[in-house]
Amino acid sequence: MGLKIDMSKAFDRVEWTFLESVLKKLGFCDEWTRLIMQCINTTSSAILISGFSTSFFKPSRGIRQGDPLFPYLSIICMESLSRVLNEAKKKKWIHGVNLSKNSFTISQLLFVDDCIIFTRATKKDSRRLLKILEAFSAGSGQLINYEKSGIFFSKSVPNNKARDIIGILKVGRIKLDDKYLGVPLFTHRSKIQCFELLAEKHRNRLAGWSGKLLSGAGKGVMLKHVADSLATYHMTCFIIPKSITKRMDRRNRAYWWDHSREDGRGLCLKKWVAFCFSKEMRGIGFKNFECFNRALIAKTVWRMIHNRDQLWEKVMEEKYFKGISPICISKVKANSSWLWKGFYIGLEIVKKWGIWNISTSEYTNLETPLVPNRKTKSTNKGTNNIHYWNCAATGERNLQ
Repeated sequence: MGLKIDMSKAFDRVEWTFLESVLKKLGFCDEWTRLIMQCINTTSSAILISGFSTSFFKPSRGIRQGDPLFPYLSIICMESLSRVLNEAKKKKWIHGVNLSKNSFTISQLLFVDDCIIFTRATKKDSRRLLKILEAFSAGSGQLINYEKSGIFFSKSVPNNKARDIIGILKVGRIKLDDKYLGVPLFTHRSKIQCFELLAEKHRNRLAGWSGKLLSGAGKGVMLKHVADSLATYHMTCFIIPKSITKRMDRRNRAYWWDHSREDGRGLCLKKWVAFCFSKEMRGIGFKNFECFNRALIAKTVWRMIHNRDQLWEKVMEEKYFKGISPICISKVKANSSWLWKGFYIGLEIVKKWGIWNISTSEYTNLETPLVPNRKTKSTNKGTNNIHYWNCAATGERNLQ
């Protein structure tokens, strides 16, 4: 099972004594800790009531949002929870999730104040997890909002056991359309329905600014740096359905040509594909969302091939290509996840446009064959590093 935790007014309730003790436990010297605490406890605040400011007062806890130190101090606060969970896993108080047989376990995923905890769906683990969260809340001052928190179970957990665990943790069951960091937490059969909210956000962002009131340069900035940036994070992880990307392209085209209809129909003095070329190729640099999606997926796969030390890359390796290089994968299983099927499309792009460049004289063992499904022998004449590849989809990307 997985427990998604929501902090109530994140880090507005952090006790300063807790933060100071965590800094010292992490190995920061007394002088550095004193300077950090001075930046926190010497602040003063005032409240505006009907446009009039009250007298200043000094808060006694909390981290001020907008402070340059806020992101780092937030990570340090959640690091304490992460270490407590890791210690509990070592002592077998809670159990993480196994990706496969004889593989490592995952007990939590943390991103600043967003947290998902994985453990076995048992009453014993649930009570121990609840005690850990209550102890963290009491020590740090953080308040966990159990009403906005949620839980999800695997298909093998019976409904009666799930109801008992929900009663112990006092949280609700997560809906299928829930999100984590803006990305769908679950994917169901209707992929269009999963990303319908993305298309709606794109439409609302353009609807807030009338194209008729902006110059050509203003509309170009609006499209390239505001509207098109909404889908970057989603397209780095998933292959977005073509119906969604085409709809977003049509809205960009209608916004550029000042069409009132959202389907993009109307008088267009030039093909939209010509505007998607770079300025060096006599275009404007607008995004073709389908090509941009595939380029970002290929870049993610490129990182997966070369950097095996990150958690998500280890997860992919344990589940889909354990013991081999992703380059050697020639097909994807029908029961694979939608995420991996998208990565396989990016892998095909890398294999098609990848270039092997053997340039140094250092000794290396070519574990990955230059040609898939072919054996290669060891050599001492060079390395097997792929230095670059050119993406024909965009015509301008040279990823290294």
